[in-house]
Amino acid sequence: MTNTYILPEWNRLLGEIKDNRGIVFLLGATHSGKSTLTKFLAETLSREGEKVALLDGDIGQSIFGPPTTLSLAFLPNPTESLGAIQPHFRYFIGSNTPSGHFLPMIVGLKKLVDKAFQFGYHITIIDTTGFVSGGAAVELKRRKLELLQPRHIVALQLNREVEDILHGLPPGPAHTIHRLPVSPKARIKSPEERQAYRQKKYAEYFHDLKEYEFELKKVRLWGRHYLPESNLANQVAVPGLLIGLNDAENFSLAIGILQELNMKEGKIRLLAPPTNQKEVQILQFGVIRITPLGKDQPVAFGQ
Repeated sequence: MTNTYILPEWNRLLGEIKDNRGIVFLLGATHSGKSTLTKFLAETLSREGEKVALLDGDIGQSIFGPPTTLSLAFLPNPTESLGAIQPHFRYFIGSNTPSGHFLPMIVGLKKLVDKAFQFGYHITIIDTTGFVSGGAAVELKRRKLELLQPRHIVALQLNREVEDILHGLPPGPAHTIHRLPVSPKARIKSPEERQAYRQKKYAEYFHDLKEYEFELKKVRLWGRHYLPESNLANQVAVPGLLIGLNDAENFSLAIGILQELNMKEGKIRLLAPPTNQKEVQILQFGVIRITPLGKDQPVAFGQ
């Protein structure tokens, strides 16, 4: 990250993380520079020989891997750039925003953190979404912190915008709160730029596709909007709908794009990057569709 503007506080944070290894949880609003700091910490610690896992928890503006998905990568030593990093584990959320998906977000983060510990990684850095304002956002972030028990909570803020989250945390030596200023180089991105970034990430992920067909009776169907017993069932027959192809532990093997759902024949056909079809045990329906131009659009299912 030779062109990155590095604040003095960042280097001090590095030292504290090395002295007290554990989970590093980044908090901050959109445009606060969380992803830039995440990359700096992950790449620098890796180059210095630390065993680092990186958990990309920003399902809308992901650092690596496709949007709509939580991704965990174990970084090699040294890591010069995160650009070519591939996830070792993924957890499909099916949306580009946490709203309406709090439980999957919390469950997915916990399961991925557990994987990092299981594989012996001493430092797990978690980048998060910029969803920090309002009662729902505060509650979500507090519950994540309560469950994950990070050693370091890194709060990036311009004007105390995450203090409501921090205020409710119990005091004690179990964690250290690092209040850092937002970098003067942090730039506000327009909704169009954020959409264009997601479009680029989808294009990278879906560049090599293969057609798959599944018999519905041979897989488990997940997704709260998929109700096969009701007359709403056909509402998920939306071409372009994103579907998680998940294994027996409900980790994502791949993300598919729905082509056809034939309830009469009990079959579903989709496109996905090459994966081992025999390992797919769960098909999880998302709430985002990919248009022919490669943009994502929310799908409003009936309730």
